[in-house]
Amino acid sequence: MVAAALLAILLFRLFLSGYYYVIIAPTIAALGVGALIRLAVAKGHCRNWLLGGLAGLCAAVVLYCGFFYIGMIYQWGPRALARPDLLPVYVKARMNTDVIHDDEQGSKESGTRAPALNWLMFLAEASVVFSVAVLPGIQRSRRPYCEACGRWMVRHATFFNPDKSAAVMDALRNGSSQALAALCATPVYSSVPNLTVGVDLCPSLEEGAWRRGCPAYISVKRVIHSQAIASADPIDQVRGKLLLRMLQATEGEIGALASRLKVPESVAGLPATARSLVPEELGVEIKAIEPEYAGKAFSRGMLWGGTILTFVPLLIFIGGFGLVAWAATILEGGVPPTEKFIAFGMLAAGIVSGVGGMIMALTNPSYIACKILQNRLRRELARRPKRMVEPDNPEALFVEIVPKANWGRLKLSWASDVGLLLLDQAKRELLFEGDRERFRIPADAITYCGFEEFVSQHGHSRVTYYYMVLRIESPTRFWEAPIRLQTGAGLGSRKRKKEMTLLFNRVRQMRAESKAVLITSSR
Repeated sequence: MVAAALLAILLFRLFLSGYYYVIIAPTIAALGVGALIRLAVAKGHCRNWLLGGLAGLCAAVVLYCGFFYIGMIYQWGPRALARPDLLPVYVKARMNTDVIHDDEQGSKESGTRAPALNWLMFLAEASVVFSVAVLPGIQRSRRPYCEACGRWMVRHATFFNPDKSAAVMDALRNGSSQALAALCATPVYSSVPNLTVGVDLCPSLEEGAWRRGCPAYISVKRVIHSQAIASADPIDQVRGKLLLRMLQATEGEIGALASRLKVPESVAGLPATARSLVPEELGVEIKAIEPEYAGKAFSRGMLWGGTILTFVPLLIFIGGFGLVAWAATILEGGVPPTEKFIAFGMLAAGIVSGVGGMIMALTNPSYIACKILQNRLRRELARRPKRMVEPDNPEALFVEIVPKANWGRLKLSWASDVGLLLLDQAKRELLFEGDRERFRIPADAITYCGFEEFVSQHGHSRVTYYYMVLRIESPTRFWEAPIRLQTGAGLGSRKRKKEMTLLFNRVRQMRAESKAVLITSSR
């Protein structure tokens, strides 16, 4: 409440100085109040969502109504301090006299009064402030809580093949821990869409001090798309259909899920379950790069540098436009032939730069960054004593691996790895030497090879990404690699689609030849 009052004073000071940005300023203040309300609910162990919402509501009243109340005292004198009943009159007067203006116009008096617009902005600001301040308290207070230990629970999540939805739900409805343990013995399905099972556990379980009175709750959701924010809740903040919310779990169900979660399997007598074994299939080789060579090319510094380099085409376009404008000012007056010749040269260079920058910005703004990353990766691969793909092999393709969980997320890069991909037609296998991982996948070991699309953004900024998704799925393994050629992004999607289609067709043909050889040898 003190913070809300201080922020109300700050908002009015901004209003007096002319730096009160409509909607933006109160929203930022409300975010701070909402964060403090969330912290108060968490530290105060408030489990009543009505009380959490009421706390946020009171803070929102102090913040936004206090903003006008302080203005009333400032403009009507100290006597208004004891007359809160005059606040509606003051608000009405403000709505009739306030002027909304651009900061480039100078003072408020340069604008015109628009009471209808003022009331509209008042309602919009009030809606935003009250929503931002109230919702965090409600959401935080509804989190599961362990009454036995007096601690908030921690949510863990594990993922299943969406085809297993009926089996998982039947196991939970029937209370069959054996059936659930058999499902958990399969590899984690690390792809999207999936079936997400969230388990809320008391932190004491992870610490090895679990009590019999500590409850656990299971929620199940069929997820169709992951959240853009990487730290989002795996159940509440993802798109999909909620199948089960907050079912109190039995000890047998916790024990069945223990092999999938980061908790001990035999804490306080929980039944141990068989762990999922992941042996190497015949011919399949998937290994992490040695630590002394891993992460040298696809580093965080390179990601930031590549992000900055994507603006180079735009700067070239702006520079070319400025050069044309400069040349035009020179040619306006009478100038000597030498200067006129230089001006025409500047004009030609500006047109070439502007058109070239615009074309690059629209078709492939990350072209320069991709070339730099590719050259750096090849240099780093050449330093390795052991590698599956030679960096100077002309048939090797520069690709990136983008897990489906990253598609559409707000990150510097969706890719988890970049490297060189080689299709060995003679041995009918795929070889990949990446910055963080390497693999050798025989064509007959691939259980799924699909051509998939992902559309990012909408309207004029719509961008389509094309992937070749490889998958190995068996009772003891799940491995998936959505592969995309590292050619950047932009309006030239037809060319990228054509290139990805050619790569997909080559892999599909390799799989068909491998199956034909297997059939012939079996006969």
